[in-house]
Amino acid sequence: MTDESGAISVQFRYARVPASRLGGFLYSRGNPALQSGTTVLAAIFLFFVLLFSLRFLDAPRVSALFIIGGLAGGAIVGAGFILLNNRMTRKVYAAIWAAPFRAGMTGIVLDAVGLKITHAGMHQTVDWRCIVDVVSASGHTLLLPSPYEYFPVPHDCLPDGLTPEGLHEKIATWRAKAAA
Repeated sequence: MTDESGAISVQFRYARVPASRLGGFLYSRGNPALQSGTTVLAAIFLFFVLLFSLRFLDAPRVSALFIIGGLAGGAIVGAGFILLNNRMTRKVYAAIWAAPFRAGMTGIVLDAVGLKITHAGMHQTVDWRCIVDVVSASGHTLLLPSPYEYFPVPHDCLPDGLTPEGLHEKIATWRAKAAA
């Protein structure tokens, strides 16, 4: 809904927000070179396996199978680290998104001042100066107070006649005025 002041109001349920996909998008956007800290651990582990096999053993006598086996073992352990990290990340996201205030309807009003967010039993006001970036992903406009946190605005909940591009233009105008 849009009122005469130009405020935009949306309502949605957090259960419909693809948190894992959006969080993954933001994580990979913020760390293109290091998608996972466990990948670095796996690489270090592989390096030490190779170093051990060449340094402490007589390198000419070390069979290629031993080196390949060490590298394969390191890759398996690295993959295990990655899977464990992904499992823990999913558990953390599930706990965050299962919070009681996200159980019901969420309302967000965007206007020239900022965001007014209403959850079950919780009210927030966020000034536009606190929003560091605005991006689109998976059918949502994400208002980012930090590179990894976001307030989602589902595109399918936008008022009639307002496109995601129109929303971005309006937000850009409000943010520019707030920064001045």
